Amino acid sequence: MKKNIFGMVTLLSVLALAACGSNGGGTDSSGGGNAATETEDISSMPTEVNNDEDAIEGGTLDVAVVMDTQFQGLFQTEFYQDNYDFQFMQPSNESLFLTDADFRIVDGGAANLELDEENNTATITLRDNLKWSDGEDVTADDVIFSYEVIGHKDYTGIR
Repeated sequence: MKKNIFGMVTLLSVLALAACGSNGGGTDSSGGGNAATETEDISSMPTEVNNDEDAIEGGTLDVAVVMDTQFQGLFQTEFYQDNYDFQFMQPSNESLFLTDADFRIVDGGAANLELDEENNTATITLRDNLKWSDGEDVTADDVIFSYEVIGHKDYTGIR
């Protein structure tokens, strides 16, 4: 009797596990069922592409970032918190200051920085004729905005 009960429990367990098992995640030809998941081997794809040709006037640069989570879309330096947002911003986000090989700020970037340690002041001088991508002038107010956001008492970002 115990062998029969044990056999029945084993059979029911096998049937239950088989019923819960995966069928491969495919779809049938009628369009019902789960959507198929496609994977591709990207190990042979280049991680960098170089073009020595002249830029195309009015052309578009398409950039892709592969990730397994949703893009947050915080396209502003003061607010992004993950590397994915950084990766999206990087191609179009130039630094205000130029740095040397040791990451020290040096003159020659979009702005120059002069520190006065005695008076605890920093003076940022913007280069002439700086423009945003829409053609608008870059102004001191644009630079001040970042510092006001990060310095605000309610700012909870990571910067």
